Amino acid sequence: MIPKHIVQAALLLCFLAATLLFSSCPHKGKTIDVTPGNSLEWLSVYQITQEDSATIVSGNLYGRKGNKVTIPSDVYLRGGGSGTEYQLLQNLESPAGKTVTIPENMTLPFTLVFEPLQENDTSFDLVCGKESVRGINLSPEKSKYTTTISGTLIDRPNTTRLLLKTVGGDVRVAPYISIPVKEGEFSYQLHTDEALVYDLICWDEIINRAYYNTVIFSDGGRIEIKILPFGDDTPPEVTKATSAMNKEYQNYCTDLATRFHKDEYLAEEDSLYSNKLFYTKEYMALLDSIKTAEHPQEIKQRIYAMMQSGENLSDAGKAFVAKTDSISKELRRYIVEYNREKPGMVGYYLLYDRYSQEEDSTFKAMYREVFQSLYEKQYPDHPLTAQMFNMIAADNIKPGGRFIDFTAPDLEGKNHTLSEEISGKIAVIDLWASWCGPCRKQSVELIPIYNKYKGEHFTIVGVAREHENTLAMSAAIQKDGYPWLNLVELNDANRIWQKYGVNYAGGRILLVAADGRIVAMDPSAEQIQQYLEEKIGLI
Repeated sequence: MIPKHIVQAALLLCFLAATLLFSSCPHKGKTIDVTPGNSLEWLSVYQITQEDSATIVSGNLYGRKGNKVTIPSDVYLRGGGSGTEYQLLQNLESPAGKTVTIPENMTLPFTLVFEPLQENDTSFDLVCGKESVRGINLSPEKSKYTTTISGTLIDRPNTTRLLLKTVGGDVRVAPYISIPVKEGEFSYQLHTDEALVYDLICWDEIINRAYYNTVIFSDGGRIEIKILPFGDDTPPEVTKATSAMNKEYQNYCTDLATRFHKDEYLAEEDSLYSNKLFYTKEYMALLDSIKTAEHPQEIKQRIYAMMQSGENLSDAGKAFVAKTDSISKELRRYIVEYNREKPGMVGYYLLYDRYSQEEDSTFKAMYREVFQSLYEKQYPDHPLTAQMFNMIAADNIKPGGRFIDFTAPDLEGKNHTLSEEISGKIAVIDLWASWCGPCRKQSVELIPIYNKYKGEHFTIVGVAREHENTLAMSAAIQKDGYPWLNLVELNDANRIWQKYGVNYAGGRILLVAADGRIVAMDPSAEQIQQYLEEKIGLI
């Protein structure tokens, strides 16, 4: 669900797109292409024209095909040097109620004409209600590294932009760069003062919740990428890499594919699936029947039980899984060897990436040892180091471990420290998000428990993971009726979700004893009720 204020702001811009897109300015001025360091889910800015009488901002609106939006009027520019607010020059007649429809390619161009900027405003923000595209620069950026990222897309009419985010960031809440695709091609110059690691992702794949990422190191040079048709189940191909780190990473990937016989493995897997030999006949029959079954829940439970026990696999499937498990262990050991032999940013990324996915405690211990003996000292101030510390801390978020303290603001901006709010009490820490339906359902189920037991022995503290502003959070609290203290984690500022081991999730519920020890992870409302009856009854 798109928050109402976003829908309204999008409508204004869509309306202006329709009314301004084909208008022309009487004086020709300086036009520059821009790609701001942040973008909104529904809007990106790509071009600025400066006239004596106006500042013209052009870009694209984004949304699912058929989205209809409503028009407000609170869009303006805010000067980066002066703080001056520059207003729209158009006189809109009765804008309320006007609607437009997002087209099939999910992209709608817009052009907005504002008052002219003062000379000292060489950058500005485009403010849309409570959201803004920040730091739109009119002058060339200066940085230690300039990395040119370009490429082509094959038969992908709906891929109208690419998202570039730092590794570890979640595009639902963290800032990202929006790179436009024009006639199947894209190009962007990334400016950084240190070598960072990024993911490049197709926007339409993000919407469909299944995507490939291209790993890019910002150590200068060029990297060229070919992105294949959607649905081909083939990752993007790096066709050229000139910087030291990007070349090393591509060589590593090529060597890995050869060393572990990737092509043979994929061919065997494809053969098993295409010939229907991977799963048992019983399991495949259950998958087919669930589409027409009158009581599919029972079938779903049977399917889940077979998956958990491995009974869903045929003998050939079990043999293949055993082989891949063995290869996976060899791969993890190889990454450790690679780091010890070639310590550097590429190795550091490989270690970070593997640690973020690893579930085996033995391998996690090996990765921690490499991190502590090499990278913690070599890169003390690098963003990956802070993320590694957070992930290591998250390993203790388990029954018997202790909660991790943090300070975050409430909706009025007042800071609260978690340990002070729950000191000496049984507590539920409710990590949720306005955009996470299952999270909100679980939170609502806690309301009667809170109303029954709240007081000196029990409390709940909620923390909402939000993007750009708290409007959707406020609306969710009002609709769902949460009566407890709710704090906000805006744009992952405190990395709370990473510290609690749910970096790519909407939320998590923790039941914490009065001494700060974690009792349960994601317990049901019934389990929390039972624990409180036992403990508070004793008190």
